[in-house]
Amino acid sequence: MTLRRSLAAVCCLSALLVGCSSVKEELKPVKLEPIRAQYKFVREWRKETGAGQDARYARLQPAYVDGIFYTVDVGGELGAWRREDGKRLWRSDLKTAIGSGVGVANGLGFVGTLDGRVIAYDLANGQQKWQAKASSEVMAIPQSNGRVVVTQAIDGRVFAFAFEDGRQLWNYDHPVPVLSLRSNASPLVVQDTAMVAFDNGQILNFDCNTGQLRWSARVGQPQGKTELDRLVDIDASPMELGPYIYAAGYNSRLVAIAKGTGRIAWAQDVSTAQNLAGVDNRILVSDANSHVKVFDAINGTLIWENKDLHRRGLSAPAVYDGMVVVVDQTGYLHGLSLEDGTQVARTRIGDQAVFSQPLVIDDTLFLLDKSGALMAYDTKKADPSMAIWDMPSNRHKGAISTKPTGVK
Repeated sequence: MTLRRSLAAVCCLSALLVGCSSVKEELKPVKLEPIRAQYKFVREWRKETGAGQDARYARLQPAYVDGIFYTVDVGGELGAWRREDGKRLWRSDLKTAIGSGVGVANGLGFVGTLDGRVIAYDLANGQQKWQAKASSEVMAIPQSNGRVVVTQAIDGRVFAFAFEDGRQLWNYDHPVPVLSLRSNASPLVVQDTAMVAFDNGQILNFDCNTGQLRWSARVGQPQGKTELDRLVDIDASPMELGPYIYAAGYNSRLVAIAKGTGRIAWAQDVSTAQNLAGVDNRILVSDANSHVKVFDAINGTLIWENKDLHRRGLSAPAVYDGMVVVVDQTGYLHGLSLEDGTQVARTRIGDQAVFSQPLVIDDTLFLLDKSGALMAYDTKKADPSMAIWDMPSNRHKGAISTKPTGVK
């Protein structure tokens, strides 16, 4: 199973990697152009949380509860970090390869491992409380309602464990296609229901307590002759906003699903493997071509699309200070106006990509990059007469404010 998924990742990355002269022009990442910045990002603090991520592409999403961030690195180092200044409150080492980010509920944290376990630990000190066995690698963040912990293994099987002691309550075996991306969407647990996305383009709604299937919805339908053409993997975690559950898949669609029935209210052709974001009846997507799109959450109408960052390998989006924020694969943080998609801010946070989704807590933006650096950013008004440009001689400092360069 691991070999199958590794081959799938290679196939997909081969189709996405760019920069060679033989690659078609539309597949190359665009070069950054100067922008008239309305805001500038200001870093408040930066902390190294561990070894970060490795080539196995585990999305080590941090969690946040009551003023504290909880992180894990690929080697199993857990950490708790104070929101105000990034001070580390405690450190604990699980000494095992980690496949998922951190899930939290009622004083416990949960992580999945690459040897097929779910580990629960005390958020107060990182002490392990229990561990439970799954069928294969666990790369989906375990999620809980405080009574049941739900996750999905990379072989498609869904597991539900008791919150108190990790005993298995039920499991569900779902078939997986020959090819898929090397990742899994995290379940969405809402009260007593769990919505789980699968590699074949389906979302299933389960009763958390019994495992009974309540409804299923089709996000993407495999089409084409080759296995690569038929890839409709859902790696974006389902998102709740208003009356709908929103979901999107690679080579697939963005859909709004009625919570109670599973009926699809609307759909738009979108290809993404990144998590969605939502605010004020708007759904935000960074798609497979690194185009940022904003849709009306009620009827699915495309409000705007920004193609200025074409093929730059964007992270999942977040909404911060009236902007849609994304980080590209070379470490640039971009701010787009939420109203019309205009580029209004840019800085370089480092030289690493961001695989986890940016987090916005109150008036601060938090980022965790691939190397394991956790950063806090604020914004300030920028001088509108200045242009933001990446000066080649100052790339180690990031994008800087300069006089207009005249470069087109």
